[in-house]
Amino acid sequence: MIDDRSPPQRQLSPLKFHLLWAAALLPLVALIGFTEAIGPDDAGATFQPWAVFAILAFSLVYSLVWWRRLDEAAREAHKWAWFWGANTGAVGALTLLMLGDRGVGAVEKIGFDNTLADGMALVLLFEILAYGVGWGFWWLRRR
Repeated sequence: MIDDRSPPQRQLSPLKFHLLWAAALLPLVALIGFTEAIGPDDAGATFQPWAVFAILAFSLVYSLVWWRRLDEAAREAHKWAWFWGANTGAVGALTLLMLGDRGVGAVEKIGFDNTLADGMALVLLFEILAYGVGWGFWWLRRR
């Protein structure tokens, strides 16, 4: 009888996995820095669409490989934290922004203006913070 199962593969430790990906990202970061350094002197930092695309493509591949390495419990923790934590954070940030439109000024007190760019940054900040709280809460409940 022939055994069709593939031999078990050794996986890198999480630390080695992240260090390997960080090392793979370094040449891209160096290339972006080099192209900024050789630009016109008075231009300063300019928007480079290719650099944004390259970093997004790299991040997508990294995220997919990272997600496939996770066990089921860790996946559930991240999904739960993103759904509940990030949505709660977005609602909190949007509430502050809407209060700013009513003249309350809560957003300005924490260092943001009521502009589109600051609003996007504020929502992302609140989503990430609430995601971290939700992720920690999920693991504390199940330990």
